[in-house]
This record gives sequence, structure tokens and C-alpha cells, in this order.
Amino acid sequence: MKWINGRTYKARDAYLKDWHKWFAWHPVIIGTTGEGKEEHSVKVWLQYLERKGTYYQGWGGNFWVWEYREIGNEKD
Repeated sequence: MKWINGRTYKARDAYLKDWHKWFAWHPVIIGTTGEGKEEHSVKVWLQYLERKGTYYQGWGGNFWVWEYREIGNEKD
């Protein structure tokens, strides 16, 4: 069994699939304004926010797709 910071891979994946606090060390889109066009997207960087992921497996490899929101914005 392999441990990462006291968690197993299965426990880590369960944690990442739910909303959790994360520091945005690179720019991410947390929403859109107006008609949802790219030029009206709301981006944040260098601050804490919440994210949750969906894990995909396939022929091209395994990867996470992330969804972001501001802390305290608990609509979901």
C-alpha cells in the first residue's frame, strides 16, 4: 500500500471529488458574466478558492477535470 501525506490513493481521490480549499497558483476561470463568452470570463489567481474534480481514464491517459468557485459560494 502506498501512502501520500497519511492518505491512501482511494481516500485522496474521494477528497478531490468533493469541494475542497485550494490555492490558485495559476489563473483559473471561476465563472462567466453576461452571455458566457470567453472575453467575459471571471478569472482568479494567487488566492484561495474551492475546487472539485472529475477523474477520467482512457486510451490517451488518466486526467482530472477541475471545477472552481469562490469560497463561501455554496450553490452546488
